[in-house]
Amino acid sequence: MKFLPLTLMLFFILLSCKKDETSPDTKNLVNAKIIDYHNTTGCSKGWIIETDNLTFRAETMPDEQKLKDTMSQKGLPIDILVEFKASDEQSFCSDIYRKVIRWYLVVASN
Repeated sequence: MKFLPLTLMLFFILLSCKKDETSPDTKNLVNAKIIDYHNTTGCSKGWIIETDNLTFRAETMPDEQKLKDTMSQKGLPIDILVEFKASDEQSFCSDIYRKVIRWYLVVASN
């Protein structure tokens, strides 16, 4: 019975802990590099993204302007964490395209 107050106190302390909102949920994210960008037409348009076992294109990216600004400031390649899936589009080029769901810049630690 004397452990009940301690147990309750520990329970409420754990409940009050907040998750760090600055760290992304890394489930389904993979390490990748953006190695090129083509602003053309046809099957060569978009971002070229390379993971450990796949190189693919993404015609667009969420928050694309942030990525373009990073590219103009730092150049290529750009290290990112990315979550992607097969393209929703059915076209001649759909086998090389993936839909990017979300991405995060990888910040190098010094």
